[in-house]
Amino acid sequence: MEGEISFSIRGERVAVLAPAYIDFILVSNRWSDIKTNAAFKGRLILSDKIFFKKTIDNIRFNFSEVIYWCAQKPFVSFGDEESKRMILLTDLLIDIINKPDHHFCEEIQKDFLQTLLLDLWNIVFKLYKTGSGSERYVWADMLGRFLHLVRTHCREHHEVKWYAEQLCVSPDVLSTRLRKFYGKNASQLIEEELLLDAKGCLLDPEKSVQDVAELLNFSDQSAFCKFFRRCCGVSPGAYRKNECIEKE
Repeated sequence: MEGEISFSIRGERVAVLAPAYIDFILVSNRWSDIKTNAAFKGRLILSDKIFFKKTIDNIRFNFSEVIYWCAQKPFVSFGDEESKRMILLTDLLIDIINKPDHHFCEEIQKDFLQTLLLDLWNIVFKLYKTGSGSERYVWADMLGRFLHLVRTHCREHHEVKWYAEQLCVSPDVLSTRLRKFYGKNASQLIEEELLLDAKGCLLDPEKSVQDVAELLNFSDQSAFCKFFRRCCGVSPGAYRKNECIEKE
């Protein structure tokens, strides 16, 4: 809303001037040493994971096209009018949150959170479309559907062929287009999502490595460990141990 916030990410120091939206993406992009200047005013919105998932499930397809694009540069600057609207929507959301005795509190919270997210992603879409080129518009829907399919089916389907079949294109064409627009082919994007899912599962102390391998539909624990080490550089067990040490 006002001032400046700075932080370290991937070994770099980043400073963002208000007004702006910042998406604190976990796991793969760990943020640290977050600082603000004296003029800083801002709002941090936290949500229960289950409630958030329920809220966005039926609207996520609307902005799935730009999720991956935004994740690479998770800072969105606002104009004056956009900033005023975001403040208005967050004020309304906060007002509802502060009325837990309201009979329809959860339903209204869900509606306002959906409105806030759709308004926010509308701003992202404007930035995304600017300079994207006419060819992106032709493929935008298909690539968006691919990213949505990956996020909802990567546990069950690890092969590019399945996603290509759902989209009625060849695996080679799909990968070529993805590489052109996102800098990575279909297999890399599937593995990225699968790795994020695996990391999240490994942080659950009640799940063994074998449990995670089965949950993610690997043929056996050995295949999962081989995949994880190739993508992450360490074994699942070592990753879990390191994460536990960092949290202590």
